[in-house]
Order: sequence, then structure tokens, then C-alpha cells
Amino acid sequence: ESKHERPAMMSVEKGYFYTDASCLVTEYCKHGSVLDVVNKFGEANKSQEFLTLYLTIELMHMVEQLHRCQIIHGDLKPDNLLVKGFSPLPDSSDPDVVFSGDRRPLLLIDFGQSIDMTRYPPGTTFLAKVKTSSFMCIEMQTDRPWTYQTDLFGLAGTLHVLLFGQYMKVYQEQAEWRITQSVNRKFNQQLWRKIFYTLLNIPSCEEIPDLAALRRECEEYFVSSLLPTYNKQINKVILKLDSLASK
Repeated sequence: ESKHERPAMMSVEKGYFYTDASCLVTEYCKHGSVLDVVNKFGEANKSQEFLTLYLTIELMHMVEQLHRCQIIHGDLKPDNLLVKGFSPLPDSSDPDVVFSGDRRPLLLIDFGQSIDMTRYPPGTTFLAKVKTSSFMCIEMQTDRPWTYQTDLFGLAGTLHVLLFGQYMKVYQEQAEWRITQSVNRKFNQQLWRKIFYTLLNIPSCEEIPDLAALRRECEEYFVSSLLPTYNKQINKVILKLDSLASK
């Protein structure tokens, strides 16, 4: 892999453990969480497809690598993604070059609900339900078994917050699960529809979608259509983030 995901996963610098509580010390991110940044940016964030799709690609790769290690995060949401910062990207038509290196804009934290699938017999599935209704995957809502679906639903919910500044609501129509919001007409609506359809309509635990293929499609569109805008605008985003962090 030319892309390094380790910097996108929290590491515990120190741990303090007591009989009734514990405290883990990790990297400090002055910008706060994805939710903090979206709330601070407000309406402006909704018109920036270059930034939203860039973060989508990063998130997909993060989840993809985690699942490759047979780990379910179990609590993927905007609150558990810290913003480390942004930088210009290599000017290339090759996605492998553009997204290479070890500088990651986000840090995934809070592995308290994580499941190491290597500790269970092959074919193990789950029926438990999370308490956060906005992040209760389709399988939990419909009393079906789940494994990696919970993270893919959490990914969809996080993308929804990035796109619309609000938590995702879903409904079923003609056997298809959809989001209630409509993607900006200036965006690549076909691609965004495919992303949400793929993440929300998973046939079974044995038929988890190919997240790498979906990410690749996003990367190719980003490099061909959004990369110049990203590199032109990203310094403004960095300045805005820094000014918000200082308030």
C-alpha cells in the first residue's frame, strides 16, 4: 500500500486506570471533531464538494483497512472522528499518487465498542442494537443479523453530516433504503446516489459491498474533476479552520 492508514487511527500515549474509571491520553487535535467543524462551518460546508468527497475517500479507505484487519469499529460517527488538518495534494492524474503518503486529515478514536472478528468462529453474526438511534444500521432496525454493516451505516451517516450538516434519516421505498435529503444539483448526484445506495442496501452478512471499488470510483472522479479546485481552495479552508480553532 502506498497510502498509510496508521496515522488515521488513534494511538494511546498514556493510560490511567482506576477501579471505577479509566483515562486514555491520545493525540490532541485543535480543530475538534468532524461534528464540531461542520457546526462551525455551517452553510458554507454544503457547497464544497471537493472537500466533502476528499473526506469521503479518506473515510472509505479508513474503514476498508480496518475491515481488512477483521475489526468492526462499532461506533463510527462524526463525534469519533477528529480533524487533524489539511494540506495540498500532489498534482497528478493518478489517484495512487494523489492519495499516497502518510498525512491523514482525520483521526478515528473511541474503540470502546469495537469487535475483533478474529476472536469469534467464522460466520459469527450479531443481533445486538446500539442506543444511538441515528446510527442504528438497517439490520438493527429490521431485526436482521449484522457484522460490518454497522460501520458502513456509520460511514453513510457521517457522509450525510458532511453533505447536509444534519443527521441522516432513512426510509424504504420499493424495497430500497434511501436518505430523505437530496444531494446538491451541482454535485455528482449519480455518484452520491450510488454511495448511499451501496452503504444502505446490503443484501446479507455474506454479501458485504466492495468498498475499495466504490472508493476507487470516488478517487477517479475527484482526480479528474475536483483536484484543481481542492488545491486552489484548500489554503482558505486551512485559514478558516485555524481561525475557528482559536476562538
